[in-house]
Amino acid sequence: MNETIGTRFALLMASMGVSGACTPTPTNPPENAAPSTDEEADKAEHQCGDHAEGACAGMAKDEAAKADPQLLVRSLTVATGDFAEVNFILEKGASISAQYAVANGQTEWNVHSHDDNHETIIHSEGTDASGVLEFVAPADGVYSFLWVNQGPTPIELDVDVSLSEGARIHSWVPAQE
Repeated sequence: MNETIGTRFALLMASMGVSGACTPTPTNPPENAAPSTDEEADKAEHQCGDHAEGACAGMAKDEAAKADPQLLVRSLTVATGDFAEVNFILEKGASISAQYAVANGQTEWNVHSHDDNHETIIHSEGTDASGVLEFVAPADGVYSFLWVNQGPTPIELDVDVSLSEGARIHSWVPAQE
């Protein structure tokens, strides 16, 4: 049976005890009240729960703020059966791209987002040792590039991300140490 990467991603996340999508944690603001600070606005916008933007996977908010907003490079070790991911906040029409290479194997990848029902939407997917992922946001939202290691040994993944105006890095998984 030929499973799609989206199905494998859902199974991987389920095996790790993670639901198919993040859900916001309510902060109980007064009814119809707008967020009063930038941090509260970040929490309201944030898809993964009640914490500051950039705090996903342990990335400190000040580290996210220091990142070059137009180009970001990471080298990641991805264990067998594990994944690496970069998450973006995009305005409609904003574009993102990632040139990637695996030094010792190949990876299954996808570009995905989550709809209002927390269902995963796969925008594109493939299996390659290297390439360029490109995406233009059809609507405002959070979008992700995901690489999964289904091989028998850990892989070294190098990723070079470029962002257009209206695009910013939300978080990396795993966070850079």
